[in-house]
Amino acid sequence: MQQKTLIKTVNKIKNLNILDINQIQNEEGSGYYNVWKVVTLDSKYILKQCTENELNNYNNLKSSCIPKFYGYTKYYNKIYILLEYIDGSDLRNGSLDKNIIGLDTIIEVQKAYLNKEIELSDSFEDELNRINKRFDYLLDERLKNKYNEFIEVYKTSIKTVCHNDLLPFNMIISNNKAYLIDLENVGYLPYLTMFSRFIAHYKEETGYLFYLEENIKQELIKYYYDNFVSLLNISYDEFLHDLELFLFFEYTEWIYVYNKYNLKKDERYYYYLSKANELI
Repeated sequence: MQQKTLIKTVNKIKNLNILDINQIQNEEGSGYYNVWKVVTLDSKYILKQCTENELNNYNNLKSSCIPKFYGYTKYYNKIYILLEYIDGSDLRNGSLDKNIIGLDTIIEVQKAYLNKEIELSDSFEDELNRINKRFDYLLDERLKNKYNEFIEVYKTSIKTVCHNDLLPFNMIISNNKAYLIDLENVGYLPYLTMFSRFIAHYKEETGYLFYLEENIKQELIKYYYDNFVSLLNISYDEFLHDLELFLFFEYTEWIYVYNKYNLKKDERYYYYLSKANELI
């Protein structure tokens, strides 16, 4: 979109004296999102092209842990939302202090919606259907047996609101508070859905996209239990058992993708296969 069109789109939502609009580059520096940083004399905003799902999630989810939502408009049948710009850093390069702030936000959201079912984009039934479809592409009896264990725990777990794609770049730390961003996939789901995805893809490998020391990851697991899961009358051993199954599910994501699309097996495939086999 041309800058004058972007300005017109923003002003359909909120009348602003705009100084500049810049498109935001993706985390790997290989392209751009349909997201723009909007700068005014005294503030900053985010203009984002989004789906109906994300729009509905912003309308329905009420929390101080997400950016302020100012409204939306449509342009050539595409939806654009205007959000508060959170000036901070994400958690790709994790540390204990910053990740504890992130966990406090996860816990705040999950406590607020515990036993308070809410209609969001990712329903439990749709997610269970998606999970069941992955089974056929695991192509290994040991993987399938463990995956069945995961499905049974998934069906019976306590539910609350979960960001369903909480990779470390989908959380921003600003002024000692963490904010959840990219809300296209959010649901009232098993409580471990959000935490397991958040920690599963960290590696203690310098230069990797998501870096975190293994000892810090273990401290985060204990912190999450002590400050949230223990309140659910779940023992620490039961929590660790279920967390391993949810981590196993995360590790099977790339196994599924490679098998479904007949991709050539490479380092990433074998890394996640080894992680899944470790848990078995």
